[in-house]
Amino acid sequence: MLRETARSAVRFHASNSQNADLYISVNVKLQQFQQLHFVTLVRDILLETGANPKWIRLELTESTRIKALIGHLCWQ
Repeated sequence: MLRETARSAVRFHASNSQNADLYISVNVKLQQFQQLHFVTLVRDILLETGANPKWIRLELTESTRIKALIGHLCWQ
């Protein structure tokens, strides 16, 4: 999903240079976010596609954040 979003962002910005401040949001599951190499994966996709990091916003859904909080509280 992230790779296709990055490609779409590159296409959009190539044809809409006056909208340089626009970005595309991508929902990320907690399991993806917690993967050991998640940051490396994101970096590699940005390099591969030529997407500017400013064009993509990674978002954790509210339910994901709530589950993470509950999990954190249960382990304290």
